[in-house]
Amino acid sequence: MSNEGFKIDLDEAEITASRTLPRAVEHLRQPVQTLMANESLKGTGSFDAADRLEPAYHHWGDMHARRLRLACDVLEANAAALREIIKLYRRADGRL
Repeated sequence: MSNEGFKIDLDEAEITASRTLPRAVEHLRQPVQTLMANESLKGTGSFDAADRLEPAYHHWGDMHARRLRLACDVLEANAAALREIIKLYRRADGRL
C-alpha cells in the first residue's frame, strides 16, 4: 500500500463543483415538469385499453420525476461538499 497520501487537482475539482455538476442538475431537471404534467391519453371518443393504461402512465411519470428530483438533490449536495473540500485544502495550503 502506497504511503503517498491523498492528492487532488483543486482546479479540476472546482470546475466539477461549479460547472459540471450544476449543468448535470440543470439537464436532469428539464424533464421533471413534463413527467409531472400527467396529460391525459384521451382524445375524442373512448378506448378501453388507453383508459386502463392511464393510471399506470401517471404513476410512471410521477415515479421518474421523483427519482430525477432526488438525483438532482444528491448532485447538488455533492457539489456543495466538494466546494467545502476545496476550501479546506486551499486553506491548508495557505491559498485562502
